[in-house]
Amino acid sequence: MTAPAGQVVTCANCGREFGGRFCPECGQDQEDIRRPFAAIARDFLGDFIAFDARIWRTLAPLLTRPGGLTVDYIEGRRARYVPPLKLYVFAAFLYFTIVAIGGGGPFQAFVQETEDGVTFGFGEPGDQNPEEGSGRSAAETAPADAPPPPANAPDTAGGSADVSRGIEERAQRAAEDPQAYGRAVQGTLSYAHFLLLPVLALLLKAFYRNRYYAEHLVFGMHFHALALLTAAPIVAAIDFIPALDRQGSPARAIVSVWYLGLGAYLFLAMRRVYGGGYLRTLSRWAALGLLYAILAALILGLVAFLTLWMY
Repeated sequence: MTAPAGQVVTCANCGREFGGRFCPECGQDQEDIRRPFAAIARDFLGDFIAFDARIWRTLAPLLTRPGGLTVDYIEGRRARYVPPLKLYVFAAFLYFTIVAIGGGGPFQAFVQETEDGVTFGFGEPGDQNPEEGSGRSAAETAPADAPPPPANAPDTAGGSADVSRGIEERAQRAAEDPQAYGRAVQGTLSYAHFLLLPVLALLLKAFYRNRYYAEHLVFGMHFHALALLTAAPIVAAIDFIPALDRQGSPARAIVSVWYLGLGAYLFLAMRRVYGGGYLRTLSRWAALGLLYAILAALILGLVAFLTLWMY
């Protein structure tokens, strides 16, 4: 149990004498687990309620003041808020749980075989999304009037054909149960999305070299948490409201508005956190958005391909 106020205790971990609950030397909590379970349950419930209170105090500035939460955290006003990493984990857990239950909304993965080969990516089959990838056999990609290879040329067509056949076989298995393939992709995507955090921080570091990398990382965690938290209700609505068919105009309009809102939020957050004039911030925002979109599309395409290859 915790020592009464004013009583000096000795830390069992480092031997430092102090008064209170947390050791000022090593930070260890002096709570003793050798006590009734009801007391432990009360402490756990208190910690949960404290997290619940902090999450609401954190969501308010995150949603209503772009960049304000990041500024508060960097300047040391942190106790009232959920730490950035915990906030991101909470948002990712909420989003990917909804995706696993519903099926991905407008962001689900697909795989299909066409006359031109295998197409896979995110969105609806047939959409020309930048995240799409395709695999085609050597016979399909070679022009009809191409001359035969020289007799002494190395045989590379066999290896390419084997790879293409392997992809097509996996695509056939995935096409038999597209929902299972989509769940597999989303499971991998949860890890890939986490990798985008340091990528965004590195891009921000390139534009704002006078700021520490840790500041950019906090900015990235807050922005990604905002993106996931706002995408979660969109996915839930499109998956569970029959009128919002994911191929219909209302669903596409909602997603388009979400993208526009996310872009505007990023611009305002950059202005608040990093300062600078509107034109300077606008140019950096445009370059950052373009580079990040390209890298995100490459990562999404790689996730779809690797998941298909290991399917």
